[in-house]
Amino acid sequence: MFTDQDYPCEFEQQSASFSESNPLEIALHVDGSGSMLGYVDNPNSRYIRTLKLLDSVFHLDNGPRDEQTLTHYRSGGRDNQLISRQQYRNAFDPDFYTGANPNFPKVSSHLDKAITPPEEQNEKLLVFVTDLEQNGADVNNVIKKIEETYLKNNQSNYSVGILGVKSEFRGTVYSTDPRVSSDFYYDTTDKSAIEEYRPFYVVFIGPYSDLIYYYQALKRKSSDLIETSEFVIFSPNQFMKEPSYPRLTDNLPNEVSSPQYLQIGRVGFESNHSSYTLLEVPGRIDQQAISIPFSLDFSLLDHTLPPDPEGIKAEKSLQLSDSFEKKFVKQDNNSPLKQALNITDVNLTDNTLTFNTKVKPESLTESGIYLFTLDLKIDNLQGASWWEDWDWENRSDNQDGSKTYNFFNFMTNMKNLMTDGNKKPSINRFCYAIQKN
Repeated sequence: MFTDQDYPCEFEQQSASFSESNPLEIALHVDGSGSMLGYVDNPNSRYIRTLKLLDSVFHLDNGPRDEQTLTHYRSGGRDNQLISRQQYRNAFDPDFYTGANPNFPKVSSHLDKAITPPEEQNEKLLVFVTDLEQNGADVNNVIKKIEETYLKNNQSNYSVGILGVKSEFRGTVYSTDPRVSSDFYYDTTDKSAIEEYRPFYVVFIGPYSDLIYYYQALKRKSSDLIETSEFVIFSPNQFMKEPSYPRLTDNLPNEVSSPQYLQIGRVGFESNHSSYTLLEVPGRIDQQAISIPFSLDFSLLDHTLPPDPEGIKAEKSLQLSDSFEKKFVKQDNNSPLKQALNITDVNLTDNTLTFNTKVKPESLTESGIYLFTLDLKIDNLQGASWWEDWDWENRSDNQDGSKTYNFFNFMTNMKNLMTDGNKKPSINRFCYAIQKN
């Protein structure tokens, strides 16, 4: 008698926790380009409040690691300008951005130049305060640099967090693409709704656990500022808090049973693990397909994007019992026997994934025990509605500074990066043992 110890059905997801012993380098960057100048006209703007909040959290909070270092940078040029903490506080003032102060020379927007890898043996948390208005509107260059530096390795535990904040602003909104629009003056002094303020962004690149830790620290220190902002984490290798396994949501069809163990010929199988579903199908059955409804808990990591239910696919492998050899034999990837079982009607609501398991008895052409392993893969993620709301294409007129040029494309391309490539991310694994008499 074989068991699930002989043919385990375990889903090994990458841990979202960190090792406290690994040193963490924190690099806090402020975009020093002229497009940021309008945020500091008001000394109490939400932009300046955010800069002070970041300084407070990173400078005073001991953090989750045994060892961490903090450095400050003024970014925007082709080379990052290392600055002191006191110089960082100059970012509250106009001469940090105008280029008139020789300590802060004029720069344009080159965010990609600031995305640098961690030192060997260390982990890194990069934090950028920027309006995402890149030279030539080339946000894809930023995405490519993030991918190549931090996300390309499938074993990487790095994620990208985007905190979107709207702030008071009085100054020039510079065009990143003169063919599309010209520079214009934007003043929020008489605007009372936060939705009309000008967006800027805090971009985090680091281990998921550190992103969550510091986001929660920011929220504890200034809940009114953070709760009136938007936050999302793009995580390429971590999606679920913990795996769960299918539960029957209705009675099995009359012809199908779910025994404690399976036995046919000289091969038997039993499982004490909830990852396996055991089914027995009679040798002769009138139904061309049997539909069995299942559900499973689907608890996403905080602030990550949910998968598109239509983009959840099952990657299958199959082993078939051999009574003569008294063992299970792995079937070829192209074996037509694999078409005997499929996942259909996938739906995701309220942290519950429901689906139907369709078994086609006529495709089980041989008597025996079929061990199906199904890996649920994500082909696509859902976006967030605020991306479109904050995008330039959704502006009320050509003088609307409450939007960011090319923002929807930036966020959508970041989202697509999570599931692009030949190896789709897995979110769960479960197995069926089906006996065809």
